[in-house]
Amino acid sequence: MSTALPFAGATGPVDSTDWTKLIETAYDREVSYYLREQTMFRSMIDVRPKRVAMPGDVIVLTRHKDLDVTLTPLSEVLTPDPLAVKDPDRITINIDEYGDWGVDTLRLETFAFTQPRQELVNLLGRHQLDKIDGLVKQVIDTGTNVLRPNARANKDAIIAGDKLTTGVILNSRTHLRRNLAQYKDGSNYAAFAHPDVVFDVMQDPAWLLPRNYINPNDLYNGEAGKWMSHRFVETVRAAPTANTGGVKVYPTYVFGAEALVEVCPKEFGTVVGPVQDPLNRFHPVGYLGIWGGAIYRQDALLRVETASTFTG
Repeated sequence: MSTALPFAGATGPVDSTDWTKLIETAYDREVSYYLREQTMFRSMIDVRPKRVAMPGDVIVLTRHKDLDVTLTPLSEVLTPDPLAVKDPDRITINIDEYGDWGVDTLRLETFAFTQPRQELVNLLGRHQLDKIDGLVKQVIDTGTNVLRPNARANKDAIIAGDKLTTGVILNSRTHLRRNLAQYKDGSNYAAFAHPDVVFDVMQDPAWLLPRNYINPNDLYNGEAGKWMSHRFVETVRAAPTANTGGVKVYPTYVFGAEALVEVCPKEFGTVVGPVQDPLNRFHPVGYLGIWGGAIYRQDALLRVETASTFTG
């Protein structure tokens, strides 16, 4: 028969305060990553050169303009004058190398309790996608067609109540159709909008969720719904900037067919650099691509600048 020892002031059980060196903080050996936006804008590129004459860092595309049409009947005895042809216009694409890299060391790989080399590759992969999307957005932002609610003259004139409404979207559709912009798919344009802007448009009774109108396999990444011949894709990369009145102004990018063109002689991909350290301790890895982009049809690209009523 055993006798229980009194714990207070007694010699007996060994607890965590006696052998503190046997108890340590434990770490999960699997790491995770911050939330991020998925890539968006490159998916809107649908034009690429077809017969490039030779390698070069500038590619020029040529487009013919239609001939003028007259409805005058022919003379029975006179030959009509030949039609006057118009000078074609051109789109210039500048091509450059883009990439970044990092190095992990033998010491880090040996002593780290996670997998630093694999994690570095993952981080560089995420960085690569962000860079590509940033390059495409930089091109998109040069678009010259801008629409604002209530016929505001410029970005600084937008007030807090100038949200995206049925009237603004109908104006967008009319503007693009008047420009002869073809639909991006079927009978819809593609609109990339910030979630704050989508908050406003989803309150309209005419809003349709994707499940109500289309096969899910045909959805754009991040598609939120459809409204007035616009398929809306949510992206925080359509980020607002404050105007001089302190109002957040959001750009919503609306794409028709053939709005953008790109040239990519070398697709972006991982590059493992040579180990040049005499002791083989430094291991470089990065990504590289050769790319150029431009607006192919200004008439098929529209930037709608609005405020938002979302205050959450």
